[in-house]
Amino acid sequence: MLSIILLIAGVLQAWMLFRENAPESVDGVLGARAALGIFSGLITLWLYMGEILTVEVALLILGLGAFFYGILGIFLVLNSLGEKRSSALLETIFFTVFGLIILYTRIAGPSAIETGVSLIGWLALLVGVGLLVYGFIRRGEDEKHSSA
Repeated sequence: MLSIILLIAGVLQAWMLFRENAPESVDGVLGARAALGIFSGLITLWLYMGEILTVEVALLILGLGAFFYGILGIFLVLNSLGEKRSSALLETIFFTVFGLIILYTRIAGPSAIETGVSLIGWLALLVGVGLLVYGFIRRGEDEKHSSA
């Protein structure tokens, strides 16, 4: 499931890149994020389906992929995203912390998997609430602008 999340995020980055909605200054970062998300998600799924994936390898691929995906997002947050900066910040925080939790689980061993999954669940809940609040704020701003 976690690899599917990273795969979908990578596909969405590629879609954003190909639709040319982003400034040219961030094309390289979008391309790198897309490739990283798609590669990390696909390689994990492929290894899982082929039954050659161990938990240690899965945690390493997903952890590093999500962490660097998030780190690359910092560049997007700091460079010309305009109105999308807040949602990009939430996504960046999610994937960076998500990657760190997975890498922690990898280092701590099998006994930490339950804790890691629980932390990822709480992280997803908090980011989801943040996106919900952000959506309501944006909706209120749009209503103000349309009535003016």
